[in-house]
Amino acid sequence: MLCAKTTFICPECGEPHIPELPHNLTPMYRGGFYKKNGRGPNWEDAAAHCHPDVRKEFLRILKEVKKEYRQKKEPAKSRP
Repeated sequence: MLCAKTTFICPECGEPHIPELPHNLTPMYRGGFYKKNGRGPNWEDAAAHCHPDVRKEFLRILKEVKKEYRQKKEPAKSRP
């Protein structure tokens, strides 16, 4: 998670992060979100409170990281 030194402990996720950045998907955040919404959260939910520019960039980076992770996990295709 993107994190700068801060003494702020988020009341939603219980983790230190700058309030303008997305929540961490901690058990505390997931449980509270589930109680309020009847479903588990995703990263879009965790970033919903962020400024639109921050949310857009966060989700873009997340998508890029997921793509790189999937590429590393895929087994190399063997040639016949």
